[in-house]
Amino acid sequence: GEVDLRVDVSGQTPSQVALRGLQMSQLGVFVDRPGLEGVLSGDTRIEIIEDALMGEADLAIAGLSRGAGEAADLSISSALEAGALKVQLTGTNDMGELDLDAQLQTALTHQGDLLSIRPDPLMRMPVQVTGSGPIAALWALVAPSDLRLEGDFTADLNNGDGSDFRFSGPVTWQNGVFEDGFTGLHLTNVSASADLSPAAITLSRATASGINGGTLNGSGKYSFTGDSDIVRELEQLNANNRSDVQARISGLTTLDRRNRRTHIQGDLEIDRAQINLSNLPGAGYTTLDVVFMEGDERPLTDAPAREAISLDVTLRSDRRIFVAGPGTESEWGMNVRITGPPGAPQLNGTATLIRGDVDLLSRSFRMSDGTVRFLGAPEESAVSLQADRTNDGITTSILVTGP
Repeated sequence: GEVDLRVDVSGQTPSQVALRGLQMSQLGVFVDRPGLEGVLSGDTRIEIIEDALMGEADLAIAGLSRGAGEAADLSISSALEAGALKVQLTGTNDMGELDLDAQLQTALTHQGDLLSIRPDPLMRMPVQVTGSGPIAALWALVAPSDLRLEGDFTADLNNGDGSDFRFSGPVTWQNGVFEDGFTGLHLTNVSASADLSPAAITLSRATASGINGGTLNGSGKYSFTGDSDIVRELEQLNANNRSDVQARISGLTTLDRRNRRTHIQGDLEIDRAQINLSNLPGAGYTTLDVVFMEGDERPLTDAPAREAISLDVTLRSDRRIFVAGPGTESEWGMNVRITGPPGAPQLNGTATLIRGDVDLLSRSFRMSDGTVRFLGAPEESAVSLQADRTNDGITTSILVTGP
C-alpha cells in the first residue's frame, strides 16, 4: 500500500493523509490483531481556520475478516466544523446480512497547533449503535486474536445524552460460537438475550453447548455496582477443546462485579475427567533448543491481558478422574478450591488415589497409595506416590515424593 502524509503542525495550512491499499494483514500486528485480512484506504484533512478546527475524513476497510472467516466492509465518514465533530460508521457484507450503523458526536479543542487537539472535557459525547447481522468480522477488529466469536447479533444501544459511556438498550446473540484459545474453552449453539442500562446488564436468558457435549444455562443481573445475581448452571458440560484435559462438569456458578473486578464463584462436581500426561504442556523430552530471532519474544503460554477476574470455585469428585500416560493408568478423586486470577490460579486441597498401575523397569507395579496436596501455585504442589510389586514372596515398593 501507499501512504501520502503532508503535515503542517501549526494548522495554518491543511494537513492531509491519503491511504491507498494498505493490507490489514500488515497493520494488524501493530495492534495485536494478527490474522486480519482486508484492505484499508481513505483520506483525511484537518486545519485551523481563525482558531476553529475544520476538516473531514473518509476511511474504508474492504473485505475485513480474520483468516478465512466471514468478511465485512466498514466505512467511516466524519466532518469537523468549528470544533464540532460528527462521525458515522457503517458496516455491510456481500450477502446483505450485515447492517451496522454507529454515530458519534463530540467537540474537539486545541491550544494553537495540531499536536494539542483533544476531546473537549466539558462537552458530552452521545453515541448511537444499531445493527444486526454476523459479528465475526467486527469482533476480529476489536478483540484479541486468541478470542473467537461468531454468530448473529442485533443491537439498539445509546448512551443517552453522552455524559458517560454507559449504554442502554437490547442486545441479542444467536447461533453463536465462542472460543478462548488460551484456556481451550469452546462453546457452540450460543444464544443470549440481554438489556443494558447504565447501572446493570440484565440477562434474560443464555444457553450454550460444550464442544464435546453438555449444556450451560444462565440468567440474572450483572450490576456494575456489585449487587449481581447472574447464575450459570452446568450440566455435564464438556467445553474443553484440548488434547491434554477433557472433563464433564456439573454445578452452579455465580458472577458479580465489585471494586472493578469480576468475581466468579461456584461449587462444581466433576462427573468424569481424563488427563493425558503425554499431552500436557511441557511433557516429553526436550530434543532441540530453538531461538527465534524475529517476532514477539514473549512465551506462547503467557496469559493474555484481560479485565481483572477473580475466581473462587470449588471442584469436587469422589472418583472418575482418570490419569493416563506412558506406562501408567490411574483413577483419582479430588477436592480443590481454586482462587485468584485465571492466568495465575491458586489451588488448595487434595487429590487422592483410588487405584492405579504403573510399569517401571519393565515390571508391573500396583499403586497402593497416592496423594497430591495443592498448596497454592500449581508448581508448588506436593506429591506422594507409592507403588508395590510382590514376586516370589518378595515385595518391592517404590516411593515418589516431593514438589
